[in-house]
Amino acid sequence: MCKNQVRAIVSIHDVMPHNLDKIDDCLLQLERNHINSCYLLIVPGFDWDDKTLNRLKHYASEGHRLVAHGWVHRATKIDSLYHRLHSFILSRDVAEHLSLNTEDALALMCRSREWFSHNELPEPEYYVPPAWALGKLTVNDLVKTGFNYVESIRGIIDLQQHQLHTLPLVGFEVDSTIRSTGVFLFNSLNLATSCIFPARALRVAIHPDDFDLLLSKSLHKILADITAVSLDLALPTRQEHLIA
Repeated sequence: MCKNQVRAIVSIHDVMPHNLDKIDDCLLQLERNHINSCYLLIVPGFDWDDKTLNRLKHYASEGHRLVAHGWVHRATKIDSLYHRLHSFILSRDVAEHLSLNTEDALALMCRSREWFSHNELPEPEYYVPPAWALGKLTVNDLVKTGFNYVESIRGIIDLQQHQLHTLPLVGFEVDSTIRSTGVFLFNSLNLATSCIFPARALRVAIHPDDFDLLLSKSLHKILADITAVSLDLALPTRQEHLIA
């Protein structure tokens, strides 16, 4: 991939009560590549019972960091032309934020964060919207949510510094040859970026079924070639881009 090993922020998306066995399988694959902790993106708005909540607590005790990831991971409506196009090309029907107004999107984020403490889980400092689609929210809006970091398709926003860290991203959730070709090219471009600009950590986004899908070989190769790091170590200390 690169002459020097790439630093990466590794995350597993869409953690839900019904797929925790799949999450365990993903964590086992990471361990086989000497990745012993990662970011787990939890979808709070499902029927979590004591048994499944205890599994989340176990993940946290093992050193995995719990991240808020939307509320139900499903758009309740698709109204705007932009949302329709986004849904067709990229997100299907999971981009919860895109047809919400500012007030409703902020309420969703706050409800997502508060769910963790309500269930005696570590309160997350990090939020990733489904499909990385924030919608109409500005940084000045986001600082009201209580999160320190919010991720978008472009990178990670440090809300304490009002600073965007532009970071390359790779993903593997494809279920057709056409989609796999497009995502493979997207990943190749972002991998090249991470090699050319080593200060920019690579974001490796894994979904529960990815090890069984068309880009599984590519995923295995990337995992073998990266060094997983935490968010605080991954973000450059210098300012890249101040945003209002």
